Amino acid sequence: MVQDPRIRILHPMPLRQPVLIAAWPGMGLVGFNAVEFLRAALGAEQVAEIEPADFFAVAGVQVKDGLTVPLKVPHNTFHGWRNPASGKDVLLFLGSAQPVSGREMTLSMLVLEVARTFGATQIFTAAAMAAQIDHLTPSRVFGVSSSAVEIGRLERLGVTMLPEGEIGGLNGLLIGVAQQQGMLGSCLMGEMPHYTTHIENPKASKAVLEVLSQLLSIPLDLSPLEERARYIETQIQGFLAAARTASESASASGETEESSASEDDEGQEPGSGGGKSGTGGVSVN
Repeated sequence: MVQDPRIRILHPMPLRQPVLIAAWPGMGLVGFNAVEFLRAALGAEQVAEIEPADFFAVAGVQVKDGLTVPLKVPHNTFHGWRNPASGKDVLLFLGSAQPVSGREMTLSMLVLEVARTFGATQIFTAAAMAAQIDHLTPSRVFGVSSSAVEIGRLERLGVTMLPEGEIGGLNGLLIGVAQQQGMLGSCLMGEMPHYTTHIENPKASKAVLEVLSQLLSIPLDLSPLEERARYIETQIQGFLAAARTASESASASGETEESSASEDDEGQEPGSGGGKSGTGGVSVN
């Protein structure tokens, strides 16, 4: 089989039945940060990449102090890790940005081509699940799989299977393309509040990694994510408290203005136009 020229194998690391774990940025960076944490924790080496030119649009160049800043083009990188124990090896994929519209299928097929090159037959993607929960609520992990056997395995680890719906972006599409090609695929989604999707959510990333750690029998020290999660929650608490105080202050100020306007109305002679003035005060409030 002729390899696609857009694929660059940088280090043909021999891997034993590796599991591919892939992620792109999405809500709360849940999946991407989980896989990036795993890469750093394992010390995985970069083994391959997919040329980015066909998949991303760079609209312009940044300028600082009159000088152009070097372009930061999104990357598609693979990282390999050999398990020193008897468990499976790991092949990680990190796409630093979602591809432009219309190129998702092509990129998915290239990712799977690299996975097969290194001997992978099973893949996981990591993503987020926005839900009506509080930011202090523990994150559950939801999942989908192309295999009924794998569903049973995930459920035994406490994963809640998604009954129906759609997983957007490459974190979902890759599973569907893998199924078409006869590869076992599953997606793990960390639960997060719907009102914090624009903020990183390390607690949800940690929940996803706890499941992967058990699935792959790879012990992980997740305390850095716990610490980061506490910091983020403290920041959210502070923001909500400030917003609540501002709202109460505005409400109290409005009530004072309305009371003042009412007193002005009472001091006017009938027909003097005071009623109109008072009505205007209430309207502005």
